[in-house]
Amino acid sequence: MHWALKTMILKAIALKIASWFTSEAKAVEADAVAEAKSLGADLSARISQIESQVHMNASAIAAETAARLSAGSPLAGEIVSGAASDSRLMTQTGSGGRTYLAGFNVGVNSALAAPIAIVSTPSNGVSMDNINTAIQIAVALKTIDASLTADQVRAATTAALAALYPAPAPTA
Repeated sequence: MHWALKTMILKAIALKIASWFTSEAKAVEADAVAEAKSLGADLSARISQIESQVHMNASAIAAETAARLSAGSPLAGEIVSGAASDSRLMTQTGSGGRTYLAGFNVGVNSALAAPIAIVSTPSNGVSMDNINTAIQIAVALKTIDASLTADQVRAATTAALAALYPAPAPTA
């Protein structure tokens, strides 16, 4: 074969290979963009789901706390039954306009903050430390093990509170 013919064949092969690499690079880029968009949509949906669950949990905690306080349950501790009816869980409004339990920050551009619930002090000045502690224990337990049932969380929280706030010894 002639030298010029060999050069033309090699040049044609090199151009074919370069063309193939170019088309493959475009296909890989298109796949990467499509996958990134899909992951972004999935992540956005999951964040919305988590935000919804946090809001539902905050509402449930607020309702249960109010019910326990009005019923004079052991969680009410030093609180006189009915005296703390103005107590409620503090909430905050996120940048998206959603309401959250104070201490929870969930959003597209932020990480999930440490779950700490705060209960406001009633206007009559009664200490709410044991209620704060109970809520923090319950939220921490559920954060550590999401499979715990409400009864398991309640039992563990009650046991922890009994250890933290022992009942005074009866006086004779």
